[in-house]
Amino acid sequence: MVNFMAQKKSALNEFYIDGNDADVSHVLLHIAEPVSAEEKRKGIFFAVVELRQVSQAGIRAVENLIQHIETVYYGDSTLENDVAWENSLRIGNDAADKLNTKGEIHACLATLSEGTLRLTYHGEPLTWILYPHQAQFKVYNIIKGHEPAEERFFSDIIEGELKLGHRALVAAPSLLKIINQERFIKINVERTANSAAYYLQRFLEGIKNGLSYGGLIFEWRKDPQRPDSLTVQHFQSPGDSLKGLANQEKQTEQMLASSLGILLRTWKERITHYIHALANHNATPSEIAPPQRAVMTSYQRLSALTRRSSKKVIDVSKNAVEALSDSKRRGDLFSVLGTASRQGSRTLFEQLTMIPLKTRLLLFGVVVLTLVIIVSITVIKVRGTLVAKRMAWEAEVTTVVQKKNQIEASMIYEDEEKARGLLVEVRAMIEALPAQNRSQKKERSKLAASLETLAQELQKRTPVDPTMVFNIPSELRADRLAVAGNTILAASTQQPVIVLTNNFGAETMQREAPGGIEGFRNVGVNEEGQTYAISTQGRVVRAERDGTLTELVTPPEARVRTIVDGIIYNNRLYTLDPFEKNILRFSLTDTTFGAAQVWLKNKDAMPSDARNLATDGSLYVLKQNGEVYQFNKGERTDFALSAIDPVFEKPILLQTHVNADSLFIADNGSLKRIAQFDKKGRLVRQFTSNGWNDLRAFAVDADEKRIYVLNGDRVESFGY
Repeated sequence: MVNFMAQKKSALNEFYIDGNDADVSHVLLHIAEPVSAEEKRKGIFFAVVELRQVSQAGIRAVENLIQHIETVYYGDSTLENDVAWENSLRIGNDAADKLNTKGEIHACLATLSEGTLRLTYHGEPLTWILYPHQAQFKVYNIIKGHEPAEERFFSDIIEGELKLGHRALVAAPSLLKIINQERFIKINVERTANSAAYYLQRFLEGIKNGLSYGGLIFEWRKDPQRPDSLTVQHFQSPGDSLKGLANQEKQTEQMLASSLGILLRTWKERITHYIHALANHNATPSEIAPPQRAVMTSYQRLSALTRRSSKKVIDVSKNAVEALSDSKRRGDLFSVLGTASRQGSRTLFEQLTMIPLKTRLLLFGVVVLTLVIIVSITVIKVRGTLVAKRMAWEAEVTTVVQKKNQIEASMIYEDEEKARGLLVEVRAMIEALPAQNRSQKKERSKLAASLETLAQELQKRTPVDPTMVFNIPSELRADRLAVAGNTILAASTQQPVIVLTNNFGAETMQREAPGGIEGFRNVGVNEEGQTYAISTQGRVVRAERDGTLTELVTPPEARVRTIVDGIIYNNRLYTLDPFEKNILRFSLTDTTFGAAQVWLKNKDAMPSDARNLATDGSLYVLKQNGEVYQFNKGERTDFALSAIDPVFEKPILLQTHVNADSLFIADNGSLKRIAQFDKKGRLVRQFTSNGWNDLRAFAVDADEKRIYVLNGDRVESFGY
């Protein structure tokens, strides 16, 4: 007699053969064994994928997709397994939409926890279950006949119990070219799952056709039931669960209302029966048994009292329901009941004394039963309301978690624009969460904290701890800085003084500027490593390491007061004049700059709020809002910075250099930072420091990869 060897727990037994030509055929086997208690509760996550005619980049993209789905599945320990599985596949689908992979992909992703198998698929992977049937064995194809609900990478979730004694195969479909269902049955009969996988491994190793094969065989203990309990679940919105609850509550209310009607009709029939019995009875009232006599002689009085009592009960109950339904009035419930009861207590007492004892007992029983049923309905309604609110809360929290997972997926696939948009959306959703109790408020705070962690990661904040270099005299009010090797030059827009320090503060010199200079609008270093300063009147001073200052002669066009910045590159002075919407160029000969040349070809391309100029061969113009324009050979290019979060509040300075591979912008707003962008405009990092309180200027040493910051009167530096 054929039989499987029983195992107490599931075990994944793998077989894998590499065809040595990944561009033709490649198989991925991914198994995540749970480690922590929470992960063990979620079971084993595994995936089998066959890729045909897929590039190496495509294979890596699919590997990253599977890893991301696994991370999301195990990531939130508060979610039940089915919700976590559905969430991970939603996020996976969003990420899979960005796959630009040519070729065929056949994939099966699944989780197995205590016999519950949940799987999803793409393409046509092999998903078989071998089960005993009438002293024989049959193969059940799990995905055969299932039509995807929508055009997504993973459209359906198939869920069911893997019966004890059943054996499952999840494999690349290329295996079907070698082994059919009958052969699979023969291989597994009289073999354990481990032995069957080992047999397949050895058998397939002998086939040298260049294709890759792989898969998993696993089982539970024997139970001769056909695996027909698998169900297909299409992705639903959280609102479906709330509709189900509302229908259940309505059915419960109808059931109780029906039962109450039947009970009252039964009492009415009994009383009517007594009356008809008396009408057809020849005896006098004194001959009738006491219970019948009581009903007969007091029926009219009982009817009137019952109607009045019922009305009082209904009024009181109505007030109670309204009070219980309104959280603000719930505390006044007992006063409402007391007031309603006192209003009719005296009349009821007087009427009751006129009715025989047994009739009063009968009436008391009816009233008590009515109250019990009404209170039951009320409790069910209140409980249903509370459950509905709780489910609504959970649905909203689940939506927030899903959106948060989408942010993570967008960050992984470098779609930062989408991630930033989702970040704003999720932040608003968390703020709007209707937390009703301490637990929900704690959960909302936890969600907000995790979102801010994502926000900082998306913002690419990099905290730094700068080292002190030297202090500048406070009376100088320095707000300009340049670095050339181990020489630092500082100046002020308000003072005609230049401070030079060599060896990073070891030797400091303070020099007065040539007569008539009021202050300096910019200081810098040319490509030859010489430091210079451009005054607010357009005069240029060259500073030597020994402190010698040499003025370079500039023509009148360079001394226009509307010029806001200037820079020297390749022995040429470039001046920025946003009021005249122009950039002028002056060529240097010896110590004299020649006549002005109009460098900008289209004045309309110059922004009116330009405030700063930098160059690496191309010219970069910083606007007041932090935008940067790039100009090349006198014409504006399509260069633009990527979005930054938070947006710039007070951008003060733009820096780059011919040897630097980045642009740097200092922001002296509420968040003191220096943002680094690559030359394509993509955000690289945002440097921040708890010690920065007044960013006035900064300079970049591209050769040493260090940034020097003028924080108040302190010059500090850090590496990047």
